[in-house]
Amino acid sequence: MGKTWYNVIRNVDGKRNRTIMLKHLNAQNLPGRDFLPDGPIKDMGDAYFSRLPNVEEDPLSPESFVHPSHWSWVDYTVAYGLLYPYVTVFIFLTGVWGVIRIRRVLIKRENRRRNPCGNCGTLMFACAPRCPQCATIPPRVADISLIGFSLVRKTHSSMGVFGEKLRSHRRCPNCASFLLESKLIQSCPSCGVHPFSHALEVRNYDRFVQKRCWWTVLLVFIIGLIPILGPLLSGAFYKRTLIAPYSLYMNVYKESGLTVFLLILRYLFRFLPLIGIIGLPLLALVEDYVYRKLFVIKGRKVGWEESRPS
Repeated sequence: MGKTWYNVIRNVDGKRNRTIMLKHLNAQNLPGRDFLPDGPIKDMGDAYFSRLPNVEEDPLSPESFVHPSHWSWVDYTVAYGLLYPYVTVFIFLTGVWGVIRIRRVLIKRENRRRNPCGNCGTLMFACAPRCPQCATIPPRVADISLIGFSLVRKTHSSMGVFGEKLRSHRRCPNCASFLLESKLIQSCPSCGVHPFSHALEVRNYDRFVQKRCWWTVLLVFIIGLIPILGPLLSGAFYKRTLIAPYSLYMNVYKESGLTVFLLILRYLFRFLPLIGIIGLPLLALVEDYVYRKLFVIKGRKVGWEESRPS
């Protein structure tokens, strides 16, 4: 395996300095090092690998998520990947499979919970405000969760707000069917209703989303304080509450180069524990402003295009 060496790093913990002895494999044996070109890039790679946490002697534990850490979740992922490459790949693939499987199970459960319309017998989603065929209002309409699926034990509070809530998950505000396209001007595949039939609906939807803005930013800051996983969780949270309601109706990679740049920044800030705590709330406000402006600009064209003579 070659010769081992020690890299001494000074770590500031509160008011005292301590020296941590990190044991690493020789830089010549690091996986992937041979693919790095000689020069500054290889030196930077060696320096990065040498600063990784020593998970063999100090593995992750519940206490790691309580005390502040200058390592991010990415550093720990890379460190475990170098120490246990096959196990890390297996866990990653299992996680991807699990996410896909859970989504499929949720969709199947959503379809199983459909009820027949009392007037025409057409199957309706539990959260459907109206029948897609005869527009009959069901006696009870279930609320929807943060990820957009029916909560059969909870009834929605307000029909007006509930329609905006369905739109924010790209579901038809009339029959709660899933909309298939990432654009404003489209029709529901089940009832044929346009989710945004005129510019006024676009403005009302924008007001609904913006009511979430400040409490979302506050929660992003609080969640970001969680050691290691904070930036990852806070970035995913504000994406769901602030960004997705707009981005679901646009193609991010075709709309603007700025949206792509902000998308890259969001993922970079998740990698950096200290910068992520400060930067993610600010990035949430910037992304919200950009996506909102693009959405409103597209919305101004809706009324004109819908009323345009065929």
